[in-house]
Amino acid sequence: MNIPIRGQVLGLLAMLVAPVSQGQSTLPAVQIDAQRSADSSAEVLDLRQVDRPHSDVADLLRDVGGFNVSRVGGTAGSVFLRGLGGARLPVVVNDAVSDAACNHGMDPATSYLQPDGYDLLTVVKGPATVQFGPALSGQIRVQRLAPEVGGGSHFRAAAGRSSFDRLDLSAEYSWSGENLWLRVGGVRNDSDDYRDGAGRRFQSFYTRYATALATGAHIGRDTDIEFDTENGDAVAGFPAFHMDGTRFKRSVWGAKLAHRMPGSILSALEFSLRWQRVKHLMDDYTYRPTLVEELVPGFLDQFPTLQMRQDYTGRTARLNAQLDVGPETGLLLGIDFRDDEHLGDNVRTTKTCFTGTDNCPLFSASRTAFYDLRARTEGLFAELTHRTGDLTLRAGARADRLRTQAGELRNFLGTQVLPGSFDERTERLYSGFLRAQLRHGESLEGFVALGVAQRAASNLERASFGAFYIDPETNTELDAGLSWRTQDTRISVNAFVSRIDDFILAEQGIRALNVDARRYGAELDARTRIVGNWHALAGLAWVRADNLTQHVPLAQTSPAELRLGVEYADERFSAGANVRFVQRQDRVHAGFGNALGTDLGETPGFSTVRVMLGWKPDARLQLSTGIDNLFDRSYAEHISRSGVFQPAGFVQTTRVNEPGRLLWMRARVEF
Repeated sequence: MNIPIRGQVLGLLAMLVAPVSQGQSTLPAVQIDAQRSADSSAEVLDLRQVDRPHSDVADLLRDVGGFNVSRVGGTAGSVFLRGLGGARLPVVVNDAVSDAACNHGMDPATSYLQPDGYDLLTVVKGPATVQFGPALSGQIRVQRLAPEVGGGSHFRAAAGRSSFDRLDLSAEYSWSGENLWLRVGGVRNDSDDYRDGAGRRFQSFYTRYATALATGAHIGRDTDIEFDTENGDAVAGFPAFHMDGTRFKRSVWGAKLAHRMPGSILSALEFSLRWQRVKHLMDDYTYRPTLVEELVPGFLDQFPTLQMRQDYTGRTARLNAQLDVGPETGLLLGIDFRDDEHLGDNVRTTKTCFTGTDNCPLFSASRTAFYDLRARTEGLFAELTHRTGDLTLRAGARADRLRTQAGELRNFLGTQVLPGSFDERTERLYSGFLRAQLRHGESLEGFVALGVAQRAASNLERASFGAFYIDPETNTELDAGLSWRTQDTRISVNAFVSRIDDFILAEQGIRALNVDARRYGAELDARTRIVGNWHALAGLAWVRADNLTQHVPLAQTSPAELRLGVEYADERFSAGANVRFVQRQDRVHAGFGNALGTDLGETPGFSTVRVMLGWKPDARLQLSTGIDNLFDRSYAEHISRSGVFQPAGFVQTTRVNEPGRLLWMRARVEF
């Protein structure tokens, strides 16, 4: 069911024209230490200070309240915030939304981002910005920062060693003069297959590397220009799929020009370009045994194989203008353009051999188009910020025109042509938000935010779920929160309620349909000093979601979870322990879900314990070690992919279980 939102968005646009105060072109941010910030809209984590090794950004986000990760293997899990993921949770790298190539979800955007290769991770929850698209429920942004002017040479490196023969390495050198700067670095991650708490082995090995180069120049006092490039590749084994990844080749190029005009109404202009390409291959024979089909028992055998090629190319251009309308008022205006291409095909081969020999007289091969999609988006957005005393008011509105052109579209197996093949469609999408934040004294702060956003089907939904003609989603969401801080204590409570009309629901992993959905939930984060340098920590996340059309729970909704912990930290030593309790999830809709997974049935609750020690002998070196899943529990997250495609020799499980006891060590040096 559609609801009228054009009037609401036009009302927001009208508000933007009214005079209100000095804004900012960046997302609101508060520095946090692995817990939720007291501010309402964003949490910022300094990736240069992370103590634990992480294979990618998804692995890091497991420790942030409200997030869940659907495990597909040793790395490359799909991230969900408050039960929403995929295209509903955009990943912004520097100044562009990043995408992936694989229709199976082997390579979500976060899988290409190793935390040691970036500087800041910003998490936005709820209606807070429309700068990077119409998603108002949440957003992830990862950034590299330009070195400080005249900072000279700087080097940082990290090495981590973990159970299951895992190795994480990273290094970066930067130099900055008065007019020029340079950054060059690289990361590498390797791991063997892991075992769960019951000792069962999962095909989950991976090897990944990436190199990055960035340079910039200060052209005069008020103008900067930057260029950057990144290249990498990987291979990975997956227990969640019937194939493994043999290539994840990724190339990125970017450029940015920024000009500041302090003292004028038009105070800043920024123009950026970004180009990204992913070339992906997966097959069912390189890293696992080929299934044998007896053509003539005891005489002839057939060996069928499948290879899938999937390529993604994305181009993005953005122009932002910052206006200082008055001493307390700022207006950010912008336009952006995205051009995304997705191509895929299947190559099937069949080899016929005499039983028990290498004599194979017959061989056949065929190539079938899988999908061919091109999506072009032109967007206009505006965000206004007004500050008066302790009150901050923000409003934003966005309009997008999306044109999608399709070549041949087929199902996962390539056996059926899907609706929308060789067709095109144009959609207009609108979104906007209002936000009020009030501070009372130095300790108390609260906010309330209301947003409406439309999201069209993603390329994955259109290409693989017959959703070319499906209606866009319309999400109306209300968020509110309250935080209280003293010298020794910090407590924040946030709650949300959301109505999504025409929610795009996947059925049996083969088709999609529109339903109406309702979601609501809450999060609590608390930290207090017990005595001396000892602190107690607590975090609670809870979400409930309903499919209103079919009168069932909304599939792929994470269960409630509670985290309790204690930590000690002084100038040289740190120690900590925490326990995570996850509730049983019996509100399921088996066979239904999203483009990244379906409900497999009820999931039992579980609890895990983690311990960690750290030592900082001087300002340049930090050493840390810890144990995850201390008691070697065997369990799986509710939002998890199916584990039924394990190759021969591996234990078959319904879900992809989490790793068992994992001991890790890490050293970080910086000078």
